[in-house]
Amino acid sequence: MSLKNITVIAVSILFSGFVHATEITNASITKVQTYTSGAIGLYTDKAISNPKSCNSSAKYIIEDNSGTNNVLSVLLAAKMAGKKVTLQVSDSICTFNYPTVIRADIE
Repeated sequence: MSLKNITVIAVSILFSGFVHATEITNASITKVQTYTSGAIGLYTDKAISNPKSCNSSAKYIIEDNSGTNNVLSVLLAAKMAGKKVTLQVSDSICTFNYPTVIRADIE
């Protein structure tokens, strides 16, 4: 095995523990809520995925952080264009007792 292959394997193992998420694909956004705290509430046409077993699974929450406005822009663009989205839901975080979205993509 070459040094390059060993390096690729080592880096893959090292970073595999950083992303713990469940992916929801081909979802339509049905409702977007914004809160004065800066968080976003999100409803889709798919059954809620709750990998962390949060206390509530009525909707998803996107935490207020430096990327929240970017995610909100993607979600609103998808809703307005009638496009489907792919969401990554954290396997390790609940926000306000709801499953937490950590990434959103327009399909």
